Amino acid sequence: MAISTDAGYIQQVTWSSDEPQETLTEETPESEPEATQPDPSELLMARIKQLESALREAQQDVLRAQAEAQTVIRRQRSQFDEERKYASRSLIEDLLPVLDNFERSLGSLEKGANPDKVREGIVSIEKMLRRALENAGLSLVPTEGMQLNPELHEAIATEPNEEMPEESITTVLEPGYQLHDRVLRPAKVRVTVKP
Repeated sequence: MAISTDAGYIQQVTWSSDEPQETLTEETPESEPEATQPDPSELLMARIKQLESALREAQQDVLRAQAEAQTVIRRQRSQFDEERKYASRSLIEDLLPVLDNFERSLGSLEKGANPDKVREGIVSIEKMLRRALENAGLSLVPTEGMQLNPELHEAIATEPNEEMPEESITTVLEPGYQLHDRVLRPAKVRVTVKP
C-alpha cells in the first residue's frame, strides 16, 4: 500500500492481484481539537443586551433631536415676534419729519404767521406724507377711465349718461388705497347708468 497527498486529499492506493483500487478520503487535520459550541442562550442574552444598548442610544438621540427642534422653534418664534414688533419702523422713521413739520405749522399759526405761508407748508407736508406712504407700498386704487370693478371700487351714487358705457366711473367721491396688491379701502365712486 502507498499513500500520496494530492490537492488536499489523501489518495490511498491498494494493490491486489486482480485490479488496483483507489479510495479518496478527505484530509482532516490531526492537530486541531474539536471546537466547543457556545451555549445558544448565552448568545441570545448577549444579542439582547446589544439591542437594548442600541435602543437606549436611539432613544437618547431622539430626545436630543426633539430638544434641539424645540429650541429652534422657540428661537424662530422669538425672532418672528421681534421682527413683527418692529416691522413698521421704516414707515415710522419716514413719518417723523411729517409730524415735526405739522408741529411747526401749528406753532406758526399760534404765533400769527401768514395763513398763505402756513397753507404752503401744509401742502408740502402732505407731499411728504404721501411719499412716505408710497415708500411703504401704499398706492391709490386706479379709477380714471375705468369700469366699475367690485374688487377695487364701491359705487355709492349713479348718474344717467347716454354717451358712456354703463357702470363707467365718472367721479371719485373718496379715494381708495391698496398696499402693494391688496386693497385696504375700495374707492367710493359715482358710476353711469342708462337713463
